[in-house]
Amino acid sequence: DLRRAYRVSSNVVFGTLAMELGNSTLKQTAENYGFNSVIRGPGLTITASQFPTLESYAQGEIAQSGIGQGGVLSTPIQMALVAATVANDGVMMQPKLVNKVVDKDGNTVKEIPNKVLKENVISVDVSNTIKEYMGYLVSNNIYRWPAFEGTNAGGKTGTADYKLPDGTDAVPHAWFISAAPIDDPEIAVAVIVENGESGAVISAEIASYVVRKAVLGY
Repeated sequence: DLRRAYRVSSNVVFGTLAMELGNSTLKQTAENYGFNSVIRGPGLTITASQFPTLESYAQGEIAQSGIGQGGVLSTPIQMALVAATVANDGVMMQPKLVNKVVDKDGNTVKEIPNKVLKENVISVDVSNTIKEYMGYLVSNNIYRWPAFEGTNAGGKTGTADYKLPDGTDAVPHAWFISAAPIDDPEIAVAVIVENGESGAVISAEIASYVVRKAVLGY
C-alpha cells in the first residue's frame, strides 16, 4: 500500500503514480510548495528550486520527476519548507533566519514576526496522512536511528542521483527531512550530505541528533 511504499521509497510505486497523475498535476503541486519561484524572507532570498515542464509522451521523465529525480532540483531550505508545511497542516510560513535581535546585555533590539507565506498548500487531511506516513517510516525503519527514540519524530529519506561533467554517474547526494514530535510538531529539519550516498544512513543520523536536541534537550 502507499504507506509501505513511502517507508521503503518504492520507485516503482511513485514513478507509476507520477505517470498516472501527469506532469501538469505534479508541477502544480510542486509549485504550491514554492518550486519554480524565488522565495524571499527578512534578509534572505532563496534561489528557485526547479520542477520541470514535460510533454505527455515523456513518460520516463515524468516517472523520474515523481521520485525527485530527472530535472528536479531543490535547495535544502526548500525541503525544510516542505517538511514544515506538512507539519503545519498545509500552511507555509515565510522563512527567516532569526526570531529576534538582542544587544550585548540581552535586551531585544528587534523582533521578526511570524508571517504566513501560503495557506492551504495541502489540505489538513492530506497533511495528517503524510505525517502518519512520516512517523511510520521513522518508527519502522531497519536502521532504527537510535537518536530518534523518544522524540516521536517523522521523516523521509532521499537519494539524489546526478552525473559528472564527463557523463559518468556521481556518488549520490543523501537527503533526509524530518518533523517532530510528529503528532504536535515543534521543529522541521532538512539535511543534505553531498555525495553521502543514501539518505537513510548519514543524513538521517544527522537529522536525528538535531531533532533530539531540540525536542528532548540532549
